[in-house]
Amino acid sequence: MKLSIADLLKGTEEIETAIADYYGSKTNQNASRVLEAVKKQMDQGTRLLVAASPSADVVNINDKKKQERRFRLNRLKSPDGREVAVAFTTETEQKKGKPTSAIAMPIKDVIEMLDQNQELSGVIINPWGQRFIIPRQSVAVLLGKNSAAQAALQSHVYVEKGDITQLAVECIVNAANESLLGGGGVDGAIHKAAGPKLLEECMTLGGCKTGEAKITKGYDLKAAHIIHTVGPVYPEGGSAEDKKKASELLASCYLKSLDLAKAGNIHSIAFPAISTGAYGYPLGEAVPIAMSAATAWLRTNKDYIMQIIMCCKDDDVLSEYRNFLGRISELNKATAAARTGAAPEKDLARSAFMGCALGDALGVPYEFKTREEMTAEPAAGMTGHGTHDQPEGTWSDDSSMIFAAVGSMNSGTVNYKDIMENYFKWRMYGEYTPAGEMFDIGNATDTAIMNYARGTDPLKCGCTGENENGNGSLMRIMPFALLLTRKGHVATDADRTMLHNASALTHAHARSKLACEIYGLIVRNLVTHAPKKDHAKHVQDAINDVLLFYREGVSDIDADEKAAMDQHRADMPDYDAIRGELGVYDRLRNIEVFTALPASEIHSTGYVVDTLEAAIWCFLTTDSYKECVLRAVNLGGDTDTIACVAGGLAGIAYGYDSIPEEWKNTIVKKDWILELSDAFQTRYLS
Repeated sequence: MKLSIADLLKGTEEIETAIADYYGSKTNQNASRVLEAVKKQMDQGTRLLVAASPSADVVNINDKKKQERRFRLNRLKSPDGREVAVAFTTETEQKKGKPTSAIAMPIKDVIEMLDQNQELSGVIINPWGQRFIIPRQSVAVLLGKNSAAQAALQSHVYVEKGDITQLAVECIVNAANESLLGGGGVDGAIHKAAGPKLLEECMTLGGCKTGEAKITKGYDLKAAHIIHTVGPVYPEGGSAEDKKKASELLASCYLKSLDLAKAGNIHSIAFPAISTGAYGYPLGEAVPIAMSAATAWLRTNKDYIMQIIMCCKDDDVLSEYRNFLGRISELNKATAAARTGAAPEKDLARSAFMGCALGDALGVPYEFKTREEMTAEPAAGMTGHGTHDQPEGTWSDDSSMIFAAVGSMNSGTVNYKDIMENYFKWRMYGEYTPAGEMFDIGNATDTAIMNYARGTDPLKCGCTGENENGNGSLMRIMPFALLLTRKGHVATDADRTMLHNASALTHAHARSKLACEIYGLIVRNLVTHAPKKDHAKHVQDAINDVLLFYREGVSDIDADEKAAMDQHRADMPDYDAIRGELGVYDRLRNIEVFTALPASEIHSTGYVVDTLEAAIWCFLTTDSYKECVLRAVNLGGDTDTIACVAGGLAGIAYGYDSIPEEWKNTIVKKDWILELSDAFQTRYLS
């Protein structure tokens, strides 16, 4: 019996459902779910309708020569300006647009076709309805060629030469004047292409200020929307302050346009070179502003998919963008060469997380032993049993909570609810443990997790009492600290707030938050600051950074100081509370004096201040990873946590290869730890 088209396409309903969910919330996670549905149906032999026209030409589709001579693939322009093949889940979807012939082709053949044809940037499914592009970068995943590849769509900035009025994107940006009633250049071209109804709508908007943006329909354009923004006139012969103000207004044009696009659920947008025409902005100055604004916006809006096209009207504009990208590439190479951590970039996450876990495992058998006991029988290497009667290489709650956070963050976001959920799974079900069972937990941490289980907001779960400043948040702060080392990352108050929030999940007192902030800044400096081996300087600089930020020692506050403090207070609600804790960390103000202290002056308790001090002291008074973590354990007391916190610093400073091989080979779940680390490296640090 001959099968109908509906029969041939059975199974595509799952793909349609996933795409609908994606349109409900265009996140990377939902994009991944679409691709998962495509992969599932591909493995089941499901077909798609592939748009094609009769042709005598040979087109390489799937090596079936007879088919190749019967049709030619129909193509469309993707948001990045490149060609995509066209496919449909049903005949109904096919008939929504222009009449086109199509054949029912197995999904696997479609993906293999994409793999073979380098001219195609992807396959667009249901272009006339809720469309979804399977990008070329997903081919390896779908075909099982690279299981580690990321399947989700990613945000990008593209540079393309072309006519902005002809681009098949959701939105184009118009370099308008303040009246919004049309003009010359790109403004006139967009009004002409969109038709008279655009002017009618613009007349209702009341104009637009320089640096601001407003949105209209696209009318006769391929783009459904137009965002109109007014760029600044270049202050030729003006002062440095005039040029600074102009650059801020130009950056605002890009940022405000992108904000407006996001508010309108737009996910592809094309910009002209704003202000570089009649407004006289030199290309050499305008292009870096445009690219910096776009990339900064993408970093700030990581959870929102946005494809940005810098549309170049001619070769001069295209050349300037390419020159800029070339300079950035060289700068990135130079920056990479100057990174200070001994750990190669590709091993940074391994160095940090394995450094923590091995220090933790080294200390587990000795936890709560006194300094006298450790002096009499010092730890010399990895061993088992002891205090918790665990096998050799077993890590504790310290590493479990690090890995629980990493497991959540590897999805692509810092979601505190999801992180708390993983902490809960560790506490209740033994997930993220060496052997499927939790064997150690601090009181404050336990209380916070139970608060979460009762429905408390994650950021309100942590204990706030002065006597609840254990080291439970400091021991697990490393993943959050590493986020401060992302390439191209620009430090802001938000970095400190993230570290404070990460602490507040279990330890919400300002003292614990400040400890996490200090440690996070030390990690940042070790990775990103030169010279390579000046560890004491990087620690001192972190302390100085904290003192400066909180205006320590400032009594006669002038207008500028007050303004700075007021801004910090606006960005950080507990600014004053944390500022009030600076005195608790007095011993760290002068690192040279602090590191000269004898071991007898270093306290190795579970109190967060003691743990931070002890970890820093062990790190700065030794010259290798092994020596550092052994010194930490041999202090006695909270051996696993102090060695974990110190081990993270030493791992970064000396690199993954410096960690003893016999220890790495002994650690429980070594391959799993490395897999988790590498996924974090790929997402955030590469």
